[in-house]
Amino acid sequence: MSDFRDLILKHRGKVFAVIGGAPIDPELLKAIKADVWISANEHGEKVKPCDYIVAMDDRHGGNGQPMQSFLDDYATPVISPESWADFQMTTWPDCPRRSFLSGMAAVWCAWAMGAKAVVLVGMNAYDGKSGAMRDMNLILDTVTVPIRCVDGGALSAVVQEYDKAEKFGYYKESPAIKELMTSGDEITVRVLKPTTIRGAERDKGYECRVMRHEVARLLRHKMLIEV
Repeated sequence: MSDFRDLILKHRGKVFAVIGGAPIDPELLKAIKADVWISANEHGEKVKPCDYIVAMDDRHGGNGQPMQSFLDDYATPVISPESWADFQMTTWPDCPRRSFLSGMAAVWCAWAMGAKAVVLVGMNAYDGKSGAMRDMNLILDTVTVPIRCVDGGALSAVVQEYDKAEKFGYYKESPAIKELMTSGDEITVRVLKPTTIRGAERDKGYECRVMRHEVARLLRHKMLIEV
């Protein structure tokens, strides 16, 4: 099990693009100058190979299929709260809640991974749907780098449109990102008796890093030991 925190600042100073599920003009897609591409669920992978997929749901919203099996068709690392993810988003301050839309969570992930700017493509806040605009405003309150949108529809009311000629300058790391790497009381535990950790069954001898509060009950009942 890898933790998303292993990716924090991995792509320091890079321009990220996040692809959502709204209609995309292929010519506009070609004009985006980005170093790292994130697909919100499968949407980005349908139009170009991406570096990561961010999926906040355990089941696909359209067909109800388990997201794990749905994304198996793509050989792309998945970032998700689910235990099967390549990089699991666990609980710590400012981590997106599970109800966060995948596209908005992807913007936060890009920022945490060291983006100096994030470009949104195929994202229009579901034509201005209140929940999507709420998530966008929460992201704008947290993310400290420029966010731009391509043909963003309702998003254009709060996010500046992308201009490929814009120079984003030098990357300036936010102190809040470094705090993500160390926030919380993190410990290493070893399983003494088979149990469930972060949604997955773990056998005796398994070791992982977790927040102490996540496994406090298991420690009390001697299912785990801190090592």
